[in-house]
Amino acid sequence: MVCVRCKQHRSPTIDANNASNISAKPNQMPWKLTIRIGELLVTAALAVAIIAAWRAERADRAQLAAELAAAKQSLTQADDRQHTRDSQLL
Repeated sequence: MVCVRCKQHRSPTIDANNASNISAKPNQMPWKLTIRIGELLVTAALAVAIIAAWRAERADRAQLAAELAAAKQSLTQADDRQHTRDSQLL
């Protein structure tokens, strides 16, 4: 038997007061979901930062390799000129 006066067994009805109370409350996300979204955002930000640093390091290495190749070429040309001068003197 269901008691008529007990709120526990009463079916929910929406009246003017109840409807205004429901709409006044903001829809809040559960804490676990909020924390999980925060974790995902922090992880994504760290991944982007790591990838950006890795790409910058690769670009720096490529630039250093190009500069080293140019320096070696200049040194080889200077060495060839020096050998030519030495052979002309003898």
